[in-house]
Amino acid sequence: MAQYTSLHDWQVTPAEAVALQQQLRSQIRIQPLTKTPKTIAGCDISFNKFEETVYAGVLI
Repeated sequence: MAQYTSLHDWQVTPAEAVALQQQLRSQIRIQPLTKTPKTIAGCDISFNKFEETVYAGVLI
């Protein structure tokens, strides 16, 4: 199984989250695939700021 390194402790303010996204953006690599992917996944989250319910979905 793959090993992952934690980038931060996830306890961030909204402003810190935006700054983190800006920092992580520089680490994205856009390049052709060297082999056919075996698995593709996507996820999304949605909420209404006037309700406590949060909807999340993951598709593999």
